[in-house]
Amino acid sequence: MLEPRKQVGSVGQSGRVAGLPPTLVQRIRAEFLEMPGLSLTFWQAMRLWNLDELVCRSVLDVLVQGGFLTETRQGAFRRTGG
Repeated sequence: MLEPRKQVGSVGQSGRVAGLPPTLVQRIRAEFLEMPGLSLTFWQAMRLWNLDELVCRSVLDVLVQGGFLTETRQGAFRRTGG
């Protein structure tokens, strides 16, 4: 079961998040760009990128808040408009 959402850090104007490696967010964005139609649940994303729950949730939250990803009603993450 998911724990309540915890924030790793705030998103700055540069899109960087305190506590997250900047290349991690870029790498995950690149994966969604390279594979149109990619749709992953939280748990699938966590396993695919070998991330712990807090880091995975934080990265996905950053990408959703930035409008790059959308979370579906079924709990899958996919590119906005894709």
